[in-house]
Amino acid sequence: MLASGQFAPAPVIADPGTIAVVLDTGVSVTEAPITVDVQYSASISQRATNTTISFGQQSGPGKTSTPPTIMVLLCGAATQNPRYTNNRGHMVSWHQAAFLDGSYFSQIGYMGLCLYTTVPLAADDIGGYRSALLMGYSGPSPSQVSGAGVIYAWPGVVTMPGLAVGGFMIRTLPESSTLAVNLSDPPADLSNVVASPQLANSGVLQWQGPFFGSTPLASQYRISASLMNRQATGQRSIFIAGALVGVGGGSVIWLLQLLSTLVLAIIKHPPAKEIRSQAVIRMYLAIQLPAVRNNVGRREQTKRRPRLRPTRPRRPK
Repeated sequence: MLASGQFAPAPVIADPGTIAVVLDTGVSVTEAPITVDVQYSASISQRATNTTISFGQQSGPGKTSTPPTIMVLLCGAATQNPRYTNNRGHMVSWHQAAFLDGSYFSQIGYMGLCLYTTVPLAADDIGGYRSALLMGYSGPSPSQVSGAGVIYAWPGVVTMPGLAVGGFMIRTLPESSTLAVNLSDPPADLSNVVASPQLANSGVLQWQGPFFGSTPLASQYRISASLMNRQATGQRSIFIAGALVGVGGGSVIWLLQLLSTLVLAIIKHPPAKEIRSQAVIRMYLAIQLPAVRNNVGRREQTKRRPRLRPTRPRRPK
């Protein structure tokens, strides 16, 4: 990874897949609008796409008394290793949508390759509000970082027209249903955000709108942005490196100037022959004098050392 996003290659990211939300009309029919709230994590340290999907419906007077069942489909890259729990903490089972073989939807592709699960809206005794929850992860990491640049891609959330295939009947959500997609845990230094679709409020990481019928919906949500802390660190590193290069270059230039001045001075004013001879003699003495002194010292020690004469035994008289 390069020190500065200015020189780092632009990050790229693959298609994140799609999430489809429809009504399982083989189980129940409802006319009350349903709110769908999707929360994606914007943390850059996750290995999969952490997702929370919540459903809600107000069942007041004149509304159907039968809680509806929602079918959620994971398509494309979103089918990779799905692990979700419901609002009771139970692990959700996913099944191959083989009953949709041969069916094609422009924002999904061939639907027989999707995985699906059903989510019944549980009735709430207080206020007649029905709700359900899916929480977990699936698919690849939604972010890629290169230098100080980061790019995100989250699955689009769509609904589909009515379809009856293989004994299954699915249809779009009721009229006036709404969708909100929110981002949680973004980096604190996230800035220069460019989003697709465009954010309604630049200070709020959220997309929202109607969610029924043939309403145009995003096939994926993308953001490209900068990480200011990394960018500042990169700029400091570049500044320090430039300063060191400047100091080193200045030192080399100073040394070359000094050497050239000395050489020119010697060429213009060469020392006298006698001075050169004396310098040579001094250098010779500086090298040989210690050796001579060592030899003389050894000779003096040898002279001062007394000689031991062998004693002869006396003859008896």
